[in-house]
Amino acid sequence: MNFTIHEKLKKAKHSIDESLNSLELQNQLLRFGFSAGRIKEGKELLERASKYYQDYKHQSALEYDCNNDLYQKKEVSHQTYVEHLRQIKPVLKNQQRFWKELEAAEFNAKGMKGWIQKLQDFYQLLLNDGYYLSRIQLHGLDKSEFQKGLCQIILLQQAYQKQQKMSWETRRTRHKLEQAMHEFENWNINFKSQMQLALLEFKDTRKLSTSRN
Repeated sequence: MNFTIHEKLKKAKHSIDESLNSLELQNQLLRFGFSAGRIKEGKELLERASKYYQDYKHQSALEYDCNNDLYQKKEVSHQTYVEHLRQIKPVLKNQQRFWKELEAAEFNAKGMKGWIQKLQDFYQLLLNDGYYLSRIQLHGLDKSEFQKGLCQIILLQQAYQKQQKMSWETRRTRHKLEQAMHEFENWNINFKSQMQLALLEFKDTRKLSTSRN
């Protein structure tokens, strides 16, 4: 999409500048209903579309960075969760209530948001229950390591929320760009057809002038 829009804007700018820089060409265009005012109107539409294109590129780059940050935090959180799950399995293997609650959290985990909530539920189950904590500490496991795991989930949740906001902003910026391009292309379709006719007549006029001389 970006390359196509970039090429369209580049070619259109060249045509508009060419017409604005040539009084003879403007006179030919005027015969086909395109005054200097209409050409300037098209240039304004072009500049508006170009601005939104730059905004969209910038916003897409921000979203890309957010996606990378989210992916990295997800990988770290997943690895930490898997390791902590491995550590507590022999410690809480007979605690049916814990495993049922964790199973329920896994069942309700839908998409990224649900997956993050599942991990958060896992740590909160461990850290908010005195009995589970006592079992963990009795087996020599460090409570602070599980607290760090929960902190990672909180950071992951924040990264996810930021990524969702960035994704929405990108869609909004793209919508603005598409609207601006639609308005400009409606103008440009007519301009290009008239420009082709004007150029042909302009060249014919020059040939005629040259042959007379």
